[in-house]
Amino acid sequence: MKYTKEIDFVLDYAKNKVDDIEILITTGEVKTVSVNKGELEKIDFKSVLGLGVRVILKGKTGYAYTENLAEKNLGKVVEKAIENAWCIETYENDFISNFPDEPFDFQGYNPEFDNITTDDLLHYALLMEKTAIADKRVNVVNYCSVGMSVGGNIIANSKGMRKGFKSNLVHGFIGVLVGNEGEVKQGFYGKRLNTPSEPLVKSIANLAVQKAVALLNPQALTSGNYPVLIDNRTMGVMLETFSSVFSAKSVHEGNSLLKDKLNETIASKEVTIIDDGKLAGGIATSPFDAEGHTSQTTILIQDGVLINLLHNSLTAKKENTHSTGNASRDYSSTLTVAPTNIMIKSGKNTKADLLCRYPEVVEIVSLAGLHSGANQTSGDFSLSAEGFLWKDGNRQHALKNFTVSGNFYRMLKDIDGVGDDFEFFLSSAVSPSVLINNLSLSN
Repeated sequence: MKYTKEIDFVLDYAKNKVDDIEILITTGEVKTVSVNKGELEKIDFKSVLGLGVRVILKGKTGYAYTENLAEKNLGKVVEKAIENAWCIETYENDFISNFPDEPFDFQGYNPEFDNITTDDLLHYALLMEKTAIADKRVNVVNYCSVGMSVGGNIIANSKGMRKGFKSNLVHGFIGVLVGNEGEVKQGFYGKRLNTPSEPLVKSIANLAVQKAVALLNPQALTSGNYPVLIDNRTMGVMLETFSSVFSAKSVHEGNSLLKDKLNETIASKEVTIIDDGKLAGGIATSPFDAEGHTSQTTILIQDGVLINLLHNSLTAKKENTHSTGNASRDYSSTLTVAPTNIMIKSGKNTKADLLCRYPEVVEIVSLAGLHSGANQTSGDFSLSAEGFLWKDGNRQHALKNFTVSGNFYRMLKDIDGVGDDFEFFLSSAVSPSVLINNLSLSN
């Protein structure tokens, strides 16, 4: 394990100064190759290395971090954490534990990616752009990149814990513009490249073009309430936006409306939502969380009933339950609760079946304004959308940009069907297409 010397120094330095100490080291490197008009545009390289400590001192908790791991700074970071602990006015009764390891076949690191060069990334990016621009309907490729990242966490504490992991991935992303001066539409598509290949990057380019072309020749939507199908990628974005409502910390702090809702029906019986830190191929899969607790698979909603919330060890203690392996922080932040790979479980319906369920259905394929138009506490949202009008299972035409308004909690109850088109994109929130029986849409 790397950074053994630094960990030993911090643990030794903190002896007799604090009751307990936890060390979290975060490492990471990201290389992104972008191309434009058949040439290399830029190579972005970012690296992260930081060490953060959490100390417990007479019932108070203090945090501090450094990005310089020289010994003189390591001592200073412990002293700063102690100083910060004394500044805390309340006694939170935090604690640090040595969670036992549990068997877990973690496959988040692919050693074959170590052999991928910058030239390889450039080759795939140029091929992706070339594939898109070969379609005469494409005016311009406004963004095209292939990137590779590697990173991990090392955690150690005064209780004897010492463990680490690293993961890596390769991804491709492209955005294209189609149409003319009077009407231009953008299509974008990105995907994790589990096995980088020429056919795979070509398919990413082709899907981006298809998405853009489909949105041409839009017509205005008549404002009203409609059955709405939200496609798989867009529903994943929606789920990610509101995923914090399932955090026990959010509930305790009044930032979620799920207080006292355990074992109650809060969604349609069609809905099962799972948080899976062990999910094979998941963006957020890891062997353990930010406290060193083994990652778990947690059913949040089962057949519409709220079964669990997400916990770290501190929120779990408040409710006399167990951590779900959802402690979250990096070296520079404080301990919180966050989802890992959160997903709506695939249903038995094809997307085509769902689009036939009502005489008229609006399909939403993209949303904008999620940062300003969605309230994670109340669940209310008002968002700009793109999509299509369907009648009797047949797509009629694209729609001019419209606004979709509603409430996330209400929407969960109004889900009338869940598709079987579960697919991984570049997000840790994943969903199949979902049919909602009633949403307000305005032109």
